[in-house]
Amino acid sequence: YDVEFFKAIFENDMRQLGKALDESRVVLANTALEYGCNRWVHMELVLFGDPSVGVKYPIGSFPFIQPYLVEFDDSQTGDGDETPNPGENIEINVVLENLPNWADATDVSATINFYDETIQILTEEVFFGNIQSGTLATSSPFLISIPQDCNYDSYKYSVTITAPVTENSYFERSFDFDLKVSLFQQNWPWTNSASVF
Repeated sequence: YDVEFFKAIFENDMRQLGKALDESRVVLANTALEYGCNRWVHMELVLFGDPSVGVKYPIGSFPFIQPYLVEFDDSQTGDGDETPNPGENIEINVVLENLPNWADATDVSATINFYDETIQILTEEVFFGNIQSGTLATSSPFLISIPQDCNYDSYKYSVTITAPVTENSYFERSFDFDLKVSLFQQNWPWTNSASVF
C-alpha cells in the first residue's frame, strides 16, 4: 500500500494525501478481495491528519550544508592539548560544506546549543557568509566555558545551520555532537617504564 501511495503522489501527481491514499486502495481493491490479510489492511488503513493537505512543489533551488570538520582549541585559555578540561574556555571551530550539485548558499549562519546547562556558551552564533556549491567555509569559532567543578562526562550539543533561500523559505538543519570533558591533560598522566604518574 505504501508503494502505491507514493506512486500516486510522485508518478500520478496526486498531491493531496487523502486522494493518494484513496488511489492506493483502488489499485489494490482486487488484491484485498482475493487475500484475506490484505482485506484487513485495506479496511484499517487510515491517514492521520487533514487529508486535504498536499505535498508542496519545491520552490527555488536549495543548498545542502553540513559540518565537514569540528575541532576543539584550548590554546588560548587552556593547556593546548585540544582536550576539553574543567576550568578551560574552549573554541569550537566548525568547517561547513555545501555539497556539490546543490545551489549556492548565501548569508549562512550557525548557532550552538548545549542540552545540559552546565556548559556555558559565550559565543552562541557565528557567520559563514556565502558558500558556493561544492566548497568549504570557515568562520570565527564558537566559544564555550567549562566550569571548574563540572563532571567528567560527555555533554551533547547541537549545531544548527541556517541560510535564506527565498523571501519565504530557508534552509535549516541541526546536527548533534558530543563534547567529552576529560581529566587527562597535557603531560598528565605520564608514564615511565615502571609507573604511571
